[in-house]
Amino acid sequence: MRHIFEHTWLDQRIDRSQSLFAHAAHINYRSFGAISLASMTLGSCENSLLFCAKNFLTPWSAVPELNRQGSISLLHIPKFYDPELRATLEHFHFVNCFAVSRSHTPGGPIAHRVRFTRSCGISKTTLERFFGCPVYFGEGIAQIDFTRQWLNQATPALDAELAPVAGQHARRILAQGPPKTLSLFQLFKANLATIHSADDMAQMLGVSRRTLTRTLARQGASYSILSREVRLTEACRMLRNGETTALIAEHLGFSDERSFRRAFRSWSGDSPAEYRRGQRHFLQPLVQ
Repeated sequence: MRHIFEHTWLDQRIDRSQSLFAHAAHINYRSFGAISLASMTLGSCENSLLFCAKNFLTPWSAVPELNRQGSISLLHIPKFYDPELRATLEHFHFVNCFAVSRSHTPGGPIAHRVRFTRSCGISKTTLERFFGCPVYFGEGIAQIDFTRQWLNQATPALDAELAPVAGQHARRILAQGPPKTLSLFQLFKANLATIHSADDMAQMLGVSRRTLTRTLARQGASYSILSREVRLTEACRMLRNGETTALIAEHLGFSDERSFRRAFRSWSGDSPAEYRRGQRHFLQPLVQ
């Protein structure tokens, strides 16, 4: 995947915005595949979004989360460690998400704001023009904060040719359930309470520690990097949701709050309290 993006995106000779938006211009709910088409049978944009987030097999996890405005935020959580590729895929994911959304609900506001962990060389002005809402860089977690107005919209009726095909896809996908293969990132996140060392993780996978080290090295990571990234992402998510530092420390496997606060500062450069204060403007009630 990195090889593909190095030639289509990371090459400095390529205009990234032109490449990305030209690709998105050809995307709609029909061309995006069986899952996207199946989601059109579920009645509302909210149901369609939740269905796609659960069933698409991608290099990231699309995690829907109820926010304090009574709406839904879609979080982009990586399944691997690769900071540059992570930011690239955030842009790719969100632009495509908007392109599909606009293809069946044109004209209305889709989101209140879009956040990225870092810039990919496309100006904020260009992105805001495309998304139709404020864009932020330097966030701990990339996410889209959808408007309740868009989520409540009904998905349009499919024509007589597409409706039975979409229905067949929906029944098949719902019967088989979501993909069950977990990346090392996902495995770690799902087992934070029991993985406290590289030996713990190797034992869970049924491999030697040496094999685990080699596997992570091929991904440009190590156990310590993976542990930091998983715990930082989860800590940021919980802090924004108003969880106490005591609960977060326990969830992440720290012996006490002081240890968690010290680790969080070393990871992010801010204390948990400073990070939470920096999120306050995102938690204010939104004008509908």
